[in-house]
Amino acid sequence: MINCYPQYSILKSKIVEEAGHFFSLEQIKEYFAAVINSRRALSKVKSLMCIIRLLEERDVLNYRNVTCLEQLGDLLKNSKIKNLVHFYKKLYLYEEEQCICGIQSSFQPDPVPVSQQPDNHLFQNKNHMLNDLKDALKNISLRVGKVWPYLARELGIEEICIDRIRAEFPKNFERQAQAALHLWLSREKENASIERLDAALNGRHCLRHGLGTFLREPGFVPM
Repeated sequence: MINCYPQYSILKSKIVEEAGHFFSLEQIKEYFAAVINSRRALSKVKSLMCIIRLLEERDVLNYRNVTCLEQLGDLLKNSKIKNLVHFYKKLYLYEEEQCICGIQSSFQPDPVPVSQQPDNHLFQNKNHMLNDLKDALKNISLRVGKVWPYLARELGIEEICIDRIRAEFPKNFERQAQAALHLWLSREKENASIERLDAALNGRHCLRHGLGTFLREPGFVPM
């Protein structure tokens, strides 16, 4: 298991922010009273973060075990908190050999049994399209710079995953963009295409920040 502590800290902060003040602190204290097992400690609790720290001190909550945060989302009936925990578990609690956001950053198509392989012409055409797409992703990674998260969002990459990529490659916008685009490619697999990439590049937020299909085209030289 890798050290996910920085992302875990972000998760806690986002949960506290999402919870706001629209909850009963006494209800939460009562719910976790048996686990915390200290009336004196509970009497001093003034915030949700204090409860989280008490749970951590008793080692029932840590970056590898976020069950208490799941229970908190259920208790508050807050779907956004539950989604935050869900994505954290999905993206960060994985074995060391896995890459960014739990998905290999380099795309390898699933092998096709010989009996199911298309004829030579179609197979070559498919490989050509995949190579074109990879070239497009490479061009974008080199050119997009610090505004890559706008494209990542248009491609459906979650905010928590964008944060992880930033943390993984600090101040290296090319590597950040490359990781995000390879994540999209790995997720979409056979559904990834130049057309889908163009649709994202032409999305409202991308166009507003100076992005467009020109970024993927060969021979483009930024001003």
